[in-house]
Amino acid sequence: MVAKQLIVKSNWCNKRDLLCYADSTHPLVWLQANLSAVGVGEIVRLTASGDERITQLNSKWQELVRAAQIHDFVNAPHSGLTSYGAITFAGASATNSVLIVPQVIFGEYQGRYFKTTVTERGANSADNLIPQPTPLVPWQEVALQHDPNQAETSDYLAKARRALATIDSGELKKIVLARQTSAALPVRADLRAPLKWLWRNYRNCTTFAIDGFFGATPETIVRSTDRSFASRVLAGTVRFNPEDPLANSAAGDILKTSPRINKEHDFATQSVINALAPLVDEISWNRDPLVIELPNVLHRATNIRAKIKPCYNSLDLLAAMHPTAAVAGTPTAAAVRLIGEIEDFDRARYAGAVGWINQHGDGEWALGLRCAQVHSTAGGAQITATAGGGLVAGSDIFAELAETTVKMVPISQALKNA
Repeated sequence: MVAKQLIVKSNWCNKRDLLCYADSTHPLVWLQANLSAVGVGEIVRLTASGDERITQLNSKWQELVRAAQIHDFVNAPHSGLTSYGAITFAGASATNSVLIVPQVIFGEYQGRYFKTTVTERGANSADNLIPQPTPLVPWQEVALQHDPNQAETSDYLAKARRALATIDSGELKKIVLARQTSAALPVRADLRAPLKWLWRNYRNCTTFAIDGFFGATPETIVRSTDRSFASRVLAGTVRFNPEDPLANSAAGDILKTSPRINKEHDFATQSVINALAPLVDEISWNRDPLVIELPNVLHRATNIRAKIKPCYNSLDLLAAMHPTAAVAGTPTAAAVRLIGEIEDFDRARYAGAVGWINQHGDGEWALGLRCAQVHSTAGGAQITATAGGGLVAGSDIFAELAETTVKMVPISQALKNA
């Protein structure tokens, strides 16, 4: 493949309402505190599949960067040549993994706003690419049921029993089992509305939408800037009730002291540390339990930091780490195989990775969690939400089913209340 020859220009601009520039039915957004971006249009789409999908995308990306002329007068995350990606959980998925380069990016970094335009060499001026902002269309409620019905409950419990039997046999130490639920979307539904709701209500998360895949994820796999690496591992979940501080305090203590949660969390943390070891130096992590508070749950967390060795970029790190025990299990390869046998659906990008990478190789990749995928249908569109929970020896399968319900609440509420 001969890479397109792109001309990229980034400059500071006046304040913008970023979300109003996003496409209403196919938004591309990345929203964080003091660091947000909205992509408009699509000038390049790189795709890959199979077990080497991340490495393949990385090679294509680096070829595209080498051929580009980049004039970046901003030098901020998301400025310059930047692509946005959605990576599948498994190489066997029927869904492609993608990197998308928008024609225009509007970004905000630490209170300042910038604009990037991307054109092919020899094409007309990029000025006519700048879209007009459009107000959000009032949202029509979508009833996505996060509580499983009787058949769904029986199905999940049967799969969980099979998974636990495999753990008891010694083949696995941990496996993450997921379930799905779907609903129809109204014609031409403005997806910016639920994205705005998620961003307002889950400020500690990254609200994202890339290629029809959207949500508000709490877990960062890779954040790389100037050879500095950071990651946050989440494993272990309990309900959170903002109106009951005593119960929340007790729940936090459970996250810190439960032998089952300690075991599940240690598997997830160690899988990341082991995967990172060949690519980084000076690796460190918090030894004492850390609890992260979200509007509806508490998570056990570990923050990992390191220095990236020369010649590695954020996609190299992602390729080494994905999938982690937090979303697959331990041993990871065996857990992925069993997930493919037990779950009767393609996870696609759920528990995969979403994020961005720039011309320097810096970027950020988060787990595709608290999420849903929009699919086109003959009659319009359908939305499918997925959530899972980790099983280890001695897990209560009814509690794990309840955990999947709690994890679907953000998307369910966003589709109802936006």
